[in-house]
Amino acid sequence: MSFESVLRDYPGDVTFVSVQYPDPHFKRRHHKRRIVQDDLVTQVDRVLCPGGYVFLQSDVREVLTDMRSRFEESPAFVLATADQVSDFAARNQVESPPRASIFDSESGSITFNPTGVPTEREVHASAEGERMHRSLFRKEVVS
Repeated sequence: MSFESVLRDYPGDVTFVSVQYPDPHFKRRHHKRRIVQDDLVTQVDRVLCPGGYVFLQSDVREVLTDMRSRFEESPAFVLATADQVSDFAARNQVESPPRASIFDSESGSITFNPTGVPTEREVHASAEGERMHRSLFRKEVVS
């Protein structure tokens, strides 16, 4: 069963997709089992409405980097700007840090969860002092 087939009968517009804390499959030979592959990006493109968002989050920087690069390679998606992240957070009633602090200067990752809904993994990992790695993409509006 594919992502697209699950949403085929969804009764409304799909405006938001998130991939959070997928199995990292650390061994190179198992990378083919990672959730975010080119086919998933293509399916998200077909399902997500223009102007919709894709939120990626992991406590493993390499995994976020891999997911992020696949969405960056697609012409359908653009990495959200600081203003877009802040606006997205505001729609979710989340207070964002000052614009200059929205992205980590070292990794480019978003420094806070703009959804306002932490996962159990996020709560646990944060309590253990682990860093979260996040990216937000916006699907291009075709004119």
